[in-house]
Amino acid sequence: MLALAFVVGLVDLAPATSADSDLAAALVELAVEQRSPNTVSGVLFDLRATDTLGEALALFAASAGLQLVLRELPGEQRRSEPRSGAPGREAPPTSDAVRAAALALVVPTAVFAVYVTFRGHLGLGGGLQAGALAVTALALVFLAGRYRAQRHFAPDRQLDILEAVSLGGYVVVGLAGLVVAGAFLANVLPLGVLGELVSSGTILALSLLVAIEAGAAVLLIVAEVQEEPLEREEPG
Repeated sequence: MLALAFVVGLVDLAPATSADSDLAAALVELAVEQRSPNTVSGVLFDLRATDTLGEALALFAASAGLQLVLRELPGEQRRSEPRSGAPGREAPPTSDAVRAAALALVVPTAVFAVYVTFRGHLGLGGGLQAGALAVTALALVFLAGRYRAQRHFAPDRQLDILEAVSLGGYVVVGLAGLVVAGAFLANVLPLGVLGELVSSGTILALSLLVAIEAGAAVLLIVAEVQEEPLEREEPG
């Protein structure tokens, strides 16, 4: 039934090159008129904010599913070395060139992540991009051979809480719109002055929540993948 509805919808769509199709122009105009000079953020967190919630839920499900599959079972213990490693073989140390390049890029990447997080509603960036940049900054720490430092700044329990709270916050904002304005994810915050940092109503709030949720979810996935080489075995 879903496939049939999808085909019917495609048939009814106007050709992308048709002069009669002004949907793209209308979306751009609406996005700017309704709070954000960044038309991408205007579409993602206003005109199709419900779809963005679905994307955030998909990330949440992927993170939770991977943690469930790779969880530590009762009675297991960590191996002293990965199963694929030959006896007596040690992992090669991180080269000085990789270490220097990674450490040099950590701070600029983190600063850029903060910039994209708080200005996603005004220009280049947004919640998903900001989350990816935050993950990149911590991944650079890992590439520099600082695994313990990375795990210190991104502990699993705190990331789980951040992911759940930020996703729940997105839903709460949507429910507030339903109660106050009569529509799920409708704007309920002051719009401010177009182009200023604190503006765009709920677009800014939703973008920040998605940045936290996406960053926490991807970091949890990366952490599970990093832990996987240290396979576990039952005692004896």
